[in-house]
Amino acid sequence: MNQLPSPSFIDSQLHIFERNNKWIGYGIECGMVLTLTEAEALALKGYARGEPMAVIARDLSVSESFCEEIIHSVRDRIGKKKVYHRPFEDVSSLLLLVAEGCNMACTYCYGQYHQNDVSEKIMDEKTAIKALDVGYAAGARGVGFFGGEPLINFDVIEKVVGHAEKNGMDITWGITTNGTLVTEGIAKFCQDHDIAVSVGMDGMRHEHEKTRPLKTGRNSFDKVVGGVELLRDHGVLKALEFTYSANHKSDLRDMLKSMTKYCSNVTCTCVDGRRDAPFQEEIIAGDRLREYYREMIDLALDSDIAEEGLYLGGVVEAVWSLLMPVKVTNPCICSGVLKRASVTTNGDIYPCPEAVDEKYLLGNVWDPDIVERLNGRRKHVLETQLSASRVQPYWFSGLIEACLVRFEERGGRMVIDDPDTIGTCMEDVIYALTEADVDSLIDKWEATGRQGLLT
Repeated sequence: MNQLPSPSFIDSQLHIFERNNKWIGYGIECGMVLTLTEAEALALKGYARGEPMAVIARDLSVSESFCEEIIHSVRDRIGKKKVYHRPFEDVSSLLLLVAEGCNMACTYCYGQYHQNDVSEKIMDEKTAIKALDVGYAAGARGVGFFGGEPLINFDVIEKVVGHAEKNGMDITWGITTNGTLVTEGIAKFCQDHDIAVSVGMDGMRHEHEKTRPLKTGRNSFDKVVGGVELLRDHGVLKALEFTYSANHKSDLRDMLKSMTKYCSNVTCTCVDGRRDAPFQEEIIAGDRLREYYREMIDLALDSDIAEEGLYLGGVVEAVWSLLMPVKVTNPCICSGVLKRASVTTNGDIYPCPEAVDEKYLLGNVWDPDIVERLNGRRKHVLETQLSASRVQPYWFSGLIEACLVRFEERGGRMVIDDPDTIGTCMEDVIYALTEADVDSLIDKWEATGRQGLLT
């Protein structure tokens, strides 16, 4: 028989856990899932700890050949699973932060890059058009308007779109808004120029009002619904984005399904961040995070969920990662920064709105050589500052992406709060898949085209 792999190889490549008397092995790098007997699991764990084979066999009352066979089998399975390592790429999408201010006071607001006391700065027309020209010349063909609340600065949005059309730029447009400032004119403009719009909405009235009041203190739900209906009637409403906060009750199915009356596509993510964030009381963490994942797992494995139009951020990515025949790995902390550049109101360029920090600065749109330098600078920052290799090597890193707001730098590594809870949540996901009718789930998702959201 071939030489056994080293104990360190098994230890680094396989995470073994037990849930409800079932032993499971997860391939840390390749993403495979194995259902093991207790003896197989304990033999692998003992070997990974460096225990002598004779001692492992004696303690488990099995033969040494039994132990060797399971170790060889796992090594072979790891080697057979295909892994695709995504490369660093040139910018293909541009996010214009056309306004820092907002007319709402969401309880979990990331604000001006994690601050609630945001400024009222807006991007002027010249800077916005220059940013578009730079991004387009560098390769960006998707442009999103973001904030703050971008519709505060709708005049500049109009000017940017007009500039692009006048100069024959082939661009896919998007706006992320709170929906309260949408008018008939804005909805018609989006329709005329094929601009897809996503609106933040946290459930129906009772739930929404807990987290998304206007700055005046008044309720925002009616204004949001009014904007949503205008956008829907003009055929430009892309999605409703539900952000699940510690203020919300644990009844995700009803809350999310109720929103499908307004839009056929509803997304759901939870409030993320470190414990020192100004919105720390809104963060879903600890036992509440595990409860959230359990609910989301039930929804994700529901065979009808794709037809209901619910896209469950975080959990669905983990589920699909486990189901895909090829494991895809990203070179960055977050796949969102891999193709994107974000421009702030003064023209500074960063990888994303949560990475507005001097060490992540890619340049300014007014720099004379910015087009030539942008992609090279992006690659340098992504490789040195936002590389996945800088993340503390958690066993679940290949299953879930944590936003930069959750990371903290310690000793040259990017670490996250409460990794044990996140690991337990991922074990729950893996266990649920071993209990599910996976073939039927894959067939259902492929038939409805929902897997396209995950790739």
